[in-house]
Amino acid sequence: MVKIFQQQETWELLSSQAGVTPGSPFQISSSIADQIFLNSNYARRGAMFFNDSKYILYINYAGPAASTSYWTKIFPQEYYEMSLPLFFGEVHGIWNKKDVAGFAMVSEFL
Repeated sequence: MVKIFQQQETWELLSSQAGVTPGSPFQISSSIADQIFLNSNYARRGAMFFNDSKYILYINYAGPAASTSYWTKIFPQEYYEMSLPLFFGEVHGIWNKKDVAGFAMVSEFL
């Protein structure tokens, strides 16, 4: 546990040094409709996303993803790792175009 003190308040952050258990990676097929990539999970210690598609993947926290409403965009054949502080709610994703053979590889760490 890492403690940060600022203006007489204590914030506790999860330490990246603590051990985690990787979940089994799974695929989500490319779609131009919003999809839930990860359900809410307060045990989440991290998450990784790889865009194995020809098109841009938009990731959003706490609501539907769109090309105009997203937390991060992942270009084709690129990787994104959820950063601290972690988000424990639903994670959504959508592509800007459908790639019939494209998908995202997703893994959640607990």
